[in-house]
Amino acid sequence: MYDYGIALIISAMLVSPALTRDEKTHTKLAEEYLQISEYRKQMDVSNEQSAELYIKTYPDFKEHKDAIKRAYGRVFSYEKIKPEMVKMLVNIFTEDELVELNKFMKSPVGKKFIAKSPEVMKAYAGLYSKLAGEQGQVFQEVLNEEINK
Repeated sequence: MYDYGIALIISAMLVSPALTRDEKTHTKLAEEYLQISEYRKQMDVSNEQSAELYIKTYPDFKEHKDAIKRAYGRVFSYEKIKPEMVKMLVNIFTEDELVELNKFMKSPVGKKFIAKSPEVMKAYAGLYSKLAGEQGQVFQEVLNEEINK
């Protein structure tokens, strides 16, 4: 019975390579993903877009655009968010998935995805802002209907 248990454990380890890796490796793979995907740069773009959206929402603050950008940079800095992003990636992706994701990000298509991400984010933010403006009244009407049910 003892030999069978050991054989079962060894078989499971061979079938699932993720079981043989440790938390340190998993964390390192998540950190590698952030580096490969240029997450720091992505955050800078996101903070810039957030500042622009803030100014669109509160036009009286337009003259303080630089201060708003600096505030976003301080509150949502890469250094502050990186540890939480690593934890999130470790919780969402297995080690094997991170290995494959990192391989993809290093491929020509992955590199293009990374390079185009700020453009996609900006387009998405613009679309969302446009739709929110166009659909604001509709959303309010639907919300009122839901509340009054």
